[in-house]
Amino acid sequence: MHLLDPQTLDYPGPLVHKEPFPFLIASDMLSAAARNRLDEDFPRYPSAGFFPHEPDDCGASINALIEALTAPAFAHAIGTRPGQEPLASFPTLVAICRSLNKRHGTIHTDSRLQFNEGRRVVQVAWLISEHEKLRKTQRGRLSRLFKKLFGAIDRRIGAGRKNDAAHLD
Repeated sequence: MHLLDPQTLDYPGPLVHKEPFPFLIASDMLSAAARNRLDEDFPRYPSAGFFPHEPDDCGASINALIEALTAPAFAHAIGTRPGQEPLASFPTLVAICRSLNKRHGTIHTDSRLQFNEGRRVVQVAWLISEHEKLRKTQRGRLSRLFKKLFGAIDRRIGAGRKNDAAHLD
C-alpha cells in the first residue's frame, strides 16, 4: 500500500517554522480510505502511553505507514524542509500510542505531536546512535511491562492530576 509520497512536501500546505526550534507541520497527508484502514489496523493496547513499535502488534497498514515514514527518501524530505541535516543517515525509533491519560498531555521540546480526533499517535524519532536506540527501546519495553502490571493504579493516581502536570522522562 502506498501511503506517503515525499514529493507532497513540495506542494503548498506543509508549514516550516524556525522558532522556537526548526520543525515542520504537514496536514492531510493521508487519504480518508487510508485513515480508515489505519484505524482498523491500529494496535489495541490495554493501557495508555507510548510503546515501541512491534510489527506483530500492528496490522498491515500501520506497518506500511511506519515503513513509509522511516524510508530514506521520506526521512530526507522531512529533515531538509526545516533546514536540518538529512535524517536518513540516523537510526529511527518508532513509538505508538492508542490512548493517553492526563499526565501524558505535556509536550517535550524534542518532539512536537499533533493529536487527531482519536488521540492516536505514531511518533518517529531519529536518534544519534544505535546505542541510544537500543537504550530507549529497552526502556520502552520495561515501561510497557510496568504499565501492563500497574496500569490501573496509574490511572487512579493520574485521574487527579492537572492537565499540565509534568512527568519524569
